[in-house]
Amino acid sequence: MLLASLPVRITAIGFDPDNGCEKDANDGPDITESDSANYSDNSYKSTILTANYDTDSFLYTYIYSQRDMDEENLQDFDGSAADLLSMNFFNDWKQTSHEFRITSQFSETFQFIAGVYDWESDFKQRWDVYDLFYQLSRLGVPPWGTGRQGVEGYSDVFPWESDVAGNNGQTQVTTSTALFSQATGT
Repeated sequence: MLLASLPVRITAIGFDPDNGCEKDANDGPDITESDSANYSDNSYKSTILTANYDTDSFLYTYIYSQRDMDEENLQDFDGSAADLLSMNFFNDWKQTSHEFRITSQFSETFQFIAGVYDWESDFKQRWDVYDLFYQLSRLGVPPWGTGRQGVEGYSDVFPWESDVAGNNGQTQVTTSTALFSQATGT
């Protein structure tokens, strides 16, 4: 029933099913309207430190790196004047790595390199979804049970209010450790 009446329902909430935009949009060959401005506030910090200790027989190398990324990006995902889908992403990454290696320098006929590498990444992402769930509720789609959990000031009622964001997120910690070596001789 929902699919059969979708064009009628879409028209009732202000969309033109023939072009996918609001009925009063001014889209044309040289202009595409958007219902909101895109926004980015991103900060990146990187540090790389390399230390070498050279002896007659060996070169000892230590490399440390750290990268912090803090991002907020608001994007109008539907790409039209319609209030259909906007998302605000919050990303926080922290990456750290350590490498220690020994390179031989004592022979012209035999060389080796050996070491250990350790890497860790801590990733947190949250995103707020605007407009989509409200517009779907206006079409008769029931709300998702977890859509507003943790959003202060709102309870799960139907239909959704137009200024409510559904939210979601994820966190991940990844670690990797490796031993490596290579030897050549003639």
